[in-house]
This record gives sequence, structure tokens and C-alpha cells, in this order.
Amino acid sequence: MKRLYFILTFSILTATLVSCSDDKTNDTATTPTPVTDSIKTKVPDEFIDLLFADQSIQQLDNLASARTIGNKSIWTDFLSATQQALQHKNDEAIAAFRLIADDKTNEPRVRLWAWNGLRSLGVRPKKVEILGLILEVPQQGSTELLAMYADRSARYINYSGMVVVWEQHEHKMDSLMGASFKLADQIVATQALTNERSHARTDKVRFSFLTTDGLMQAEKSIEALNDPKDNFTRIFGNSVQVLSEMVNRAKTTPKE
Repeated sequence: MKRLYFILTFSILTATLVSCSDDKTNDTATTPTPVTDSIKTKVPDEFIDLLFADQSIQQLDNLASARTIGNKSIWTDFLSATQQALQHKNDEAIAAFRLIADDKTNEPRVRLWAWNGLRSLGVRPKKVEILGLILEVPQQGSTELLAMYADRSARYINYSGMVVVWEQHEHKMDSLMGASFKLADQIVATQALTNERSHARTDKVRFSFLTTDGLMQAEKSIEALNDPKDNFTRIFGNSVQVLSEMVNRAKTTPKE
């Protein structure tokens, strides 16, 4: 019964989100604002791919090049690092990526991208740190995605094309995501996981752990998410509550 509750809750919450957003036809999935917001559009594949932060050096170089135009930011440092790596100036590239990766004030995906660069140059972390956690849930013949990050931000993509952005700090949300990351630490430390990202459609719930040592994945059937003592089940249960908070906020937070 607990398993059915989890899955049905995802379905009910997302149906509510879709219905409450039908009048937001002018919204677009561009740069997220630092508030909880909902937007409805066709979500570009690039937007989804960037949530996983597993891009290669060349992809990072293209990304940094596009984002540094007229914008002095972390991407300027990234562009310097990727250019050095592509020119085989490995020592300089490692030093540049290391500065970005070790700066814990940087956004988690930025640090993950820096670690992608470091690993490509043969540098691996002494201690594995999980900076992101993504759940992909089969729904209505499509997939829903909830991405949570170590800074307690989150992104939710509904099967209908809805996107909800969470970039605030609140005790309940911070606690739920913090608990999920502690459970994720236990999973990564003790279980065999797939060390690459699958793009294949599946009828299982897919868990992606975004770590400084690379992306790791596991898939669990609906039937398997029925043990309240299992860490995957507990993460899934927490994610339902995170999603509930995001949906409720998206319904009540006024647009600027």
C-alpha cells in the first residue's frame, strides 16, 4: 500500500500542477529566477542534459564560450580552463579546474563540471562528494524528473512540459533534501552502481547520483520501492514531499 501511495502521489501532484498552470501561456523556460516559479513550455533537451552536469571538455568549452559573451563571470574562468585543456596545457588546466571545483561557494553543477574537467585530465577526488541527486519517474507514457542539488536548490520537469524551479532556503525543504543526500551517501558507498548515464526509456524509477567522481545510476522497479527501510524507498518518499512543497509554492507564488 505504501508503494501505491508514493506513485499515486506523484501522479496527483503533477496533475494538479498542470491544471493550475493552464493560463500561463506567456512563460518561457529561459534563465531561472531565484524564487520558486512554474513555467510551461516544451523543455529543450539541452536544458535537461545540463541538469545532469556530465558534459565533456569540448561541450563545456562550447557552453562557456556562449555564456562569457559580455558577461564576466565564473564562465570566464571555465573558458580559460577548457581552452588550456584543449591546448594540452594540462598543468595549467588542472590548476584552473581545481580552483573552481574546490570553491564551495560555487553552484553544485559548476563544481561538477570542473570535476569533469579534472577527471578527464587524470585527477580524481580523494573523497567522493555527492553534489546532485536526480530521480526520473515514468509517468503517462513519458518521464518526470526531479533534480535536487547540494545547495538545496531543485528543478522539477513534469511530463506535460511544466518546469518548477526552487532556489530558496526553508527549513523543511533543506531538511528533506539533506536527509536524501545522507541516504545517497550510504548508497554510493555500499552499492554497485552503473558508472554512466542511460538515455534509454524505462518503466523503472531511475536514480542518478551526481558525484565528484562521476555520474552513477541505479534503477528500481515500482515493486522494489515498497520497503520503508530501503534507502531508495526513503529517498523516493522524501522526493514526494519535496515535490509537494514545490508544487504548492508554484501555485501560490505570484509572478514578478
